[in-house]
Formats: sequence, structure tokens, C-alpha cells
Amino acid sequence: NTTNNVLVRDVTMNGIFFNPGAGGGLRINNFALVDSTVGPWNQSGGQASEPVYMQTCGSSCTFVGTNIVFDNVTWEDITVPAGPEPHTEALRIDGGYDGVTLRNSSMYDNINLTTGSILITTLGISSPSRNITIKNNYFGTNGAAFFTLVPGGPTCVGLVVAYNTFLEEPWPHAC
Repeated sequence: NTTNNVLVRDVTMNGIFFNPGAGGGLRINNFALVDSTVGPWNQSGGQASEPVYMQTCGSSCTFVGTNIVFDNVTWEDITVPAGPEPHTEALRIDGGYDGVTLRNSSMYDNINLTTGSILITTLGISSPSRNITIKNNYFGTNGAAFFTLVPGGPTCVGLVVAYNTFLEEPWPHAC
């Protein structure tokens, strides 16, 4: 099952959850969120741990999505209650995505993010995400997080970070 060519434009939403299902039975190709706002979002309302969560399908699949674009999207008022939540980000990309672009967007006024504004992980999949472009964005303060962008290990293949404004430390230079 594959979803192709989805354009979501000019919406305000609490969040979006990409869930390919066990074994990667669902795939998404050519998805774009454009001219939109994510937030306000408050984890205490029983929502998922990240307002935009691109989840993996586990170790039994390869790629679950291609050509995912966030263009002119504002993440604002992402509020996480202080506490033991180990990973909270505004945007989380697990393994299995090929071609993710974040451009002309901003993340600010986000309280108590614990990992960073963006976390890119491999999380239990044999195919890490690759070809991720983060370009021409504004990153304000990100709460309790140490870094704005946290890429993990092999996700650095094809990672392009260019022409962004960071008010805090961009990343721990893992690439």
C-alpha cells in the first residue's frame, strides 16, 4: 500500500504522524506540507511525544517514504511538561526515509524540548534515513535541549545543512 503525491497547504495542525505499520506495509512518496503551522501542541494532552513524527517500520523493512517536503512551515508553541520524557523534539525522523527536505521554515517558542528541535535516528531499521536537506530555516530557542539538530550516525549520508539561522548550538557535530 502506497500513498503518492499528497499536498497539504495552508493548515494549522497539532501534529502529523507518519506510521508505516509493522513490516513497512504502508509507504508514502511525494508528500508536502506547505505554508502551514504546527502548534500549539501540548504533550500533557495525551498526544504523541513529537508533534511531527516520521516513524520507522522496524527492522524488517527498508524505505518507508521518499520525497517528503516541509516548506514554509512554522513550529511554534510546542510545550512539553518538565519531567522524565527522554526524547521530545518538534520534528523526529526515524530510519527509512529517503529525501526529506525542511526549507524556509521556523521553529521557535518551544518549551522543554529535551533532545533538540530535530532528531534524526536510525531506531531499529537496517536502512537509515538519507538525503536529508535542512536549508534556509530559522531556529529559535529550543527549551531544555542541548542542541537544535541532532543527527545520528549513518543518517549523515547525504545530509545537507545550509543557510540556516541558529540562536543556539546547532548540533553535536556527529557527522
